[in-house]
Amino acid sequence: MIVPNADDIQRWVKDTKLPEEAYVPEANYTKLVNATWITYKSKDELSEGDDQIENVEILDDTFLVAIPKPRHFSPFLLAFSLMEKHIEEFQSMNQIRRKAAADLWPALEQLRLHSQRRQWVLFDKQFQSTFKRRAPDGIADKRRLIYEAFEQYGRLFCKKESAQSEVYEHTSKAENRSSTEVRRLVDYYKSQNKDFALDAQLIDIRRKWAKLFSSLAALYTTHYWDASRYRLDGFTLAQKRFDDLKMLYVDSFETFCRISVIAATVEGINSLGRAVVPKSRGEFTIGEFDVLRNGNKPDVLRRLGSPVAELFVPYIDHRLRNGIGHNSAHYDVTNDKVRYWVENERGRTEYELPYILFCEKVFSIYLQLEVVSHYVNWILLFYVAKPTASDLGVSILPFFQQDEHAQSAP
Repeated sequence: MIVPNADDIQRWVKDTKLPEEAYVPEANYTKLVNATWITYKSKDELSEGDDQIENVEILDDTFLVAIPKPRHFSPFLLAFSLMEKHIEEFQSMNQIRRKAAADLWPALEQLRLHSQRRQWVLFDKQFQSTFKRRAPDGIADKRRLIYEAFEQYGRLFCKKESAQSEVYEHTSKAENRSSTEVRRLVDYYKSQNKDFALDAQLIDIRRKWAKLFSSLAALYTTHYWDASRYRLDGFTLAQKRFDDLKMLYVDSFETFCRISVIAATVEGINSLGRAVVPKSRGEFTIGEFDVLRNGNKPDVLRRLGSPVAELFVPYIDHRLRNGIGHNSAHYDVTNDKVRYWVENERGRTEYELPYILFCEKVFSIYLQLEVVSHYVNWILLFYVAKPTASDLGVSILPFFQQDEHAQSAP
C-alpha cells in the first residue's frame, strides 16, 4: 500500500471536489510470477472462457483441487460428481468435524486437565457446559466418561463409526478367556507407567490433529466417492503444511506401533491363553515384542490374522517413517512432491511421493489410531471401578445440537 502525503490528498480533493475522508490510497501489488494479467470481465464471460487464461487455480480447503487444471474446468464439479448422492451427508459431517476439531476438542482437553488436577468443581462446571447434563458424583465415573467422550470424538473422524467394535470384542474376549493373563498385560503397562505415557502421546497427537485439520479436511470427500472412479494423485491440496504434518505422521506412527503390542498380546491371550505374542516359531514375551524394531512388527502382526493384521499392517510404512523423520525430507514446491532419503547398509536411496499421497498417509494413520485407541483406554481403566449406575453414559451429541437450537430460536 502506498501511503500518501498531505499534498497528495489536497491535490486529490481539489481535482475531485470530494472530502478527504473519501480518499482511497493507491494499492501497490507485487508482480506475480508465471501469471498473465487479464482485463476484468463479468463472471458469465469468464465462465465461457478466455484465451488468455492457460490454467485456472482454485484454492480451497473444503474440496480437493483437481490437477492438471484444463481451461474452462471447475474442480468443484468433479468433486461433487464423484460424491453422487452423498453430497448432503458430506456437507453435514464436514460441519460436524470442523466444529469438533475447533470447539469440542479444547473442551475435552480442559475436562482432562481438571481431572488430572482433581479440580472437581471446575470439572463439573465444564462437563455441564459441554454435555448439557450434570456430571456424575463418583470420581471413577467421571474418569470413565472422559475416555468415553474421547472415543466418541475419535469416531467422528473415522470412516465408519463402528470401526472400533472389533477392538471392543477382542478385549472382552481376552477378559473372558483369562482374567489372570489380562492382569499380567495390564500390570506390565502400569508398572512402568507405559499406560500414562501412551495416553499423553494420544492427547498430543489429537491436539496436533485439531490444529492441522483444515489442511487435511478435503480428503474426507474421498470417503463419499466411488473408489473405482478416481485416482487421488490427480488432485492436490490447497494448504502445504509439510513440516507440521511430518511431525504428526512420525508421532502417530510411533504411538500406533506401540499400541500394536497391546493388540498382539490380546490375541496371544485369546489364542493361547497366555499374555505372549505368537510368532512363526515360539513366542515373544510382552517386553520382547515391545522393544522389537517397528520395521519387523508387521510380519508378526500379519501372522496373527484377523483382526490385528487388518487393524495395523496396512498402515505401518516403515520406509516412509524413516525417510520423513530425517531432516533432509522436504516439500518440493516445483513439482508438488515430498522428497526423502533412506540410508542403510546398501547406501542412500532417494524417494518422491506426491504431496497429496503423503497427506493421505498422515490422514489414514491418524484415523486408524483413533480406531485402536480403545486398547489404551482399556488398559487405563482396567482397575477403575465399574459405573455405579446403568445410565452413567455420555453423549457428545448435545454439543452439536447447541447451534441448531440457537438457529431455531425466535
